[in-house]
Amino acid sequence: MEIFGQSIPLPDFPVRKDISGLGMSDSDNYSQILVERLNFVNTFYDHEPYLDITCIHPDQEQKYDFVLSSDVFEHVIPPIADAFDNAFKLLRPGGLFVFTVPYLDNPGAKTIEHYPELHRFEIIKRDEKFFVSNYTKDAVYQEFSDPTFHGGDGQTLEMRFFEKDDVIALLNNSGFVDIVIHYEDVPGFGIFWHETQHSWPITARRPKQ
Repeated sequence: MEIFGQSIPLPDFPVRKDISGLGMSDSDNYSQILVERLNFVNTFYDHEPYLDITCIHPDQEQKYDFVLSSDVFEHVIPPIADAFDNAFKLLRPGGLFVFTVPYLDNPGAKTIEHYPELHRFEIIKRDEKFFVSNYTKDAVYQEFSDPTFHGGDGQTLEMRFFEKDDVIALLNNSGFVDIVIHYEDVPGFGIFWHETQHSWPITARRPKQ
């Protein structure tokens, strides 16, 4: 809808190599089709093609018409605002950010940062249990029990659980406009949100000027 102005199932996308996009560890079941139809690259944190959303290369700035981030930002080390700022920088003027993270719609609540002072850390295992071991920037040692892992292979650590109003504020603060929460059902494509009250997909744009 946001790219072509109408709802089109992914396998029916036209071949438009003039439209450039970037994904962040996207699933093969849709990234491969995007590669075939558009000028799309799927990037990764730990192997090529490489992208660290907390520290992007200047050559990547204003390079893409759209950026996809599907359940990635809950795993990004703090401060999370840097990731939103860099997503903005990746886009050309008028570019589209398509974004999902787990979040609650609980007005007045705040995003829960599990490790707000994370700096130099590792995941350790002791007596069959996992812990997060961290030294803050001030060299203060911290240890956290019962970490949450999900998404991707191995020890993919959850850094935070978002609250909707914080997500919108972070997008606004980074300069995004036309922020839309997509909570409408699309029965023709099998999309029903009637049992879900949170974590709807969000789109936002970099201003054209």
